[in-house]
Order: sequence, then C-alpha cells, then structure tokens
Amino acid sequence: MPFRGLNTTPLSPLAFGVRRSVTTPERRMARQGHANSFCEIRKGCKVKMKKLYSLPLLLALIIAAPAARAEWLSNHRTADNNAVVPIPSGATNMTATPAATGNHDLYGGCAVTTFDTRIFAVVMRGEEFMSTVPDVLRIKAFNRLTLGLDWETTDLATGVSVDYGSAAAPAIDPVERRLYFGAGDTMYKINADTGAIIWATQINASNTTAGLSYDIVNGSPVLGDGKVFVQTSDGFGYTGQIVAFNAASGAVEWWRATGGVGYGTPVFADTGTSRVVYAATGINPNLGFTCYDAATGAVVWSQTYITTGPAFLNFWGDLVLASGKLYGVTYDFGSSGTLVRADAVTGALDWTADTVGSDSPVIVQGGRVYVIGGPFGNAQLAVHSAATGNPVFPFVTVGGAVFRNYMAATGSHLYLCSGSRLMVRSLATGALVSQTPATAYTGPVTVDTDGAVYAHYYESGLKEVRKFVAPSSAAEWRLYE
Repeated sequence: MPFRGLNTTPLSPLAFGVRRSVTTPERRMARQGHANSFCEIRKGCKVKMKKLYSLPLLLALIIAAPAARAEWLSNHRTADNNAVVPIPSGATNMTATPAATGNHDLYGGCAVTTFDTRIFAVVMRGEEFMSTVPDVLRIKAFNRLTLGLDWETTDLATGVSVDYGSAAAPAIDPVERRLYFGAGDTMYKINADTGAIIWATQINASNTTAGLSYDIVNGSPVLGDGKVFVQTSDGFGYTGQIVAFNAASGAVEWWRATGGVGYGTPVFADTGTSRVVYAATGINPNLGFTCYDAATGAVVWSQTYITTGPAFLNFWGDLVLASGKLYGVTYDFGSSGTLVRADAVTGALDWTADTVGSDSPVIVQGGRVYVIGGPFGNAQLAVHSAATGNPVFPFVTVGGAVFRNYMAATGSHLYLCSGSRLMVRSLATGALVSQTPATAYTGPVTVDTDGAVYAHYYESGLKEVRKFVAPSSAAEWRLYE
C-alpha cells in the first residue's frame, strides 16, 4: 500500500484535507505595495514593469497560482522529523554579513520555527540546577524580514526543561494559526498572531500514570488526527511516557509508558489505512521502536533492535520517517553508535549499521542517510546508503563538538553547526562549501523555503538568532506574462 507522511503541502496537521495558501513575506509585501503591476520578462530584454488593466485580473492570477510553500513548522520541520526543505539550495555564503534579532536571551538548543511573516524562538534563563538566575521560559515572535520583535508570551512553566537546558521548539498548525509548546510539565496552545495562551494543560498523576515522568525534556510536540503528541522524561531514567492531548480542548485523551528516556519528538504519519505515532522505546539495553494508534494509543507493533550496550546507550535523538521507513541512531555519550532502519508498517528490521553516535536525528535525502556526531570535540559526518546501510564514503571530520546540533538539508546542501561555526556542506561529497568566520554558532539550523538560513549565536552574553539570506530570495515573488 502507499505510505503517506505529512510533508510539504500547506495542510493543517490536525485536519487532513483542509488546505490554506500560506504566503511568503515577500509575496505579502508585493501584494500590498505592487497590486497594479507585474514583471514581464522576455528573452534578450530587460525586466520592465507593465501596468495591469484590472485589479481583479491580478487577484485571479494570484489565487490561481499554486501554493508550494513548505514552512518550518516543528522541531525538525515536519511531522516526519526529516528536516529536508524542498528547494534546490539555500544560502551558501556563510561569510556574508547576517541579519540578527539582537540579544533576547534566545536559547540555542531550540530550532527556530517559521510561519507566514514570523519566526518563533524560545527564551530561556537559568539553565542550570545551581544557577542563581531565576528560571524563565517564554516564546518570542520576530518579523521574518526585519527580525524585529512582534510579541512574546507571558512566563511559561519551567520545571526541569530549564534545569536541564533542554527545551525544544513549538509545533505550528498553519491553518488554525496556533502554536503548541511543551514547557516543564505543561502543554500550551498559543495564538500565533498575538502570543496569547489559549489553553494550558499540566501533566500529572490525575491525567496520566502516577509515578512516571511528567516533565517535557528536549522533545517537541507533533500534531495529527486532531491531537497533540509529546513524550515526557525524567532525565536519565526510564519513566517516560507518550501523552496525547485533544488539540481543541487540551484534555488528555490517552497516554502510554514508553520505558525510553523520552528525549525525542514523536513521529506522526498516515499509513493509508490508519493514523499512527512512532516513538523510541525500551529500557537499556533492550531498545527499539513502537507504533501507536493515534486515536486510541493502542500498540500497533513494538520491536526491539538493540539488546546489548553500555549503561547510557539509548535512542537519545528523534526518530525519522522517510519513504515508509523509520530511522534512529543510538548514542552513549561516546564516539560510536548504531544506525537502525525498520519498516514503518510492520516494524520489521531492514538493517543496522555501525556509525557515529548521535543525539540528533538523521537526514534522509537522495537515497542516503546523513548522521552527525562521533568523538566529542572532533565531530564527524557519516553518510550511509538508505537501501543497505553501507557507508557511501569514509566519515568526514567536521571538527568541534556536536550536541543537539540538528541538521537541515536542501536538494544539494547540508547545513549544521559544529566547532562553533555555521557551515554548509555538499550532500554529494560532504565537502565544506562555506562556513562562518565567527566561532559562536550553536544548536539546530533552520532553512525556510526562501532559502534563508537561521542559527543561534552565543558570545559574551549575547544570545540571538542570525539569518543568512539566499541571493534570489528577495526576487521570489513574480508574475509572468
């Protein structure tokens, strides 16, 4: 049967079949400021502006134009956690001068999410158990073009999300224009246009399992089937659970103990006959994946793939779904790990492969699987065949430490922070294309469908997001005769 995952079309993750066109900031500005003209380009001629005879004609052309925009709507862009943007390339000159939000105490461990005319970033202060700074956790929204502040939420629950320095990005429903964010022991639904909190539901013994973990640590929610799914964690134990909330009301609909460390963002998918949620599960050393029915939480299948390993070995990073296959990589805070591929419908193991250890999700693109991790302080990029798991070429040393430095990819390039630099590498060879001269970049990388690249910058108390713009993005909105 065909396997369908949520991917690039502007569907609401919560209501299949409902479509809404999402305009780029450039398109929005163009419609507001140039509603009476369009660009005519002819071979051998310069670009010239031609007057439209009818405003309704322009509107008809705009409405008829296909909406192919794919926003960065969650921790790893979509509900499959495979952070590949469907464009040929993004910004590739990392020596250019970036735009910046300025110092807003933005937490470098969270991906920047993008929607419509805004980007969303997480604010965190405190960050350590022994810190004397009061714990603070908020979300701020910035204008996508100017990076000026649009709004910020009130203080959100902190819990061990701040103490562990382990918050994660919100998930966005583009149709309802809502953010869903897990902070401390609380799930929030937030108005994406104003920052107002719509509902807040605390996870506790009365609505889940007494004695298990209620805190959300390093995992983002995922949306689907009218629900919000998230994993909980107690840090280094095995008391995590997966919890499903009703997206409209915030009520807990079901929950299941996972036995895993609970650091990951779940995967949601439509298999063609059912809607399901996947999570890494098991107690060390018996580790694997589990598939749950999204409506009821019933276990569809559960498989164990790893049965031996050191004390801290686990699937610390997020699972990834691509072309009907699930991928995960183990990590024990050392240099080596195991890459696992399993069938998403049955859970049957396809293969395992030795790779670099990583707490970051893999990238699956062009028949290859990309893994970043390895020796702390001397990180490596491993590239495997998606079909067999065999290495495509020897591991590539990228240098520096990689810890929750989630990658992003386009059709031709891989983006990541390592060694405190933001870098672009060739998907074909792993070779370095460009990197920033400054050595203060950290955390996940986001690429929007304008090709702009976002990364966190930390230096001498400065905590901001910086944006590198692709050369062609400013000219994205055009109508052709």
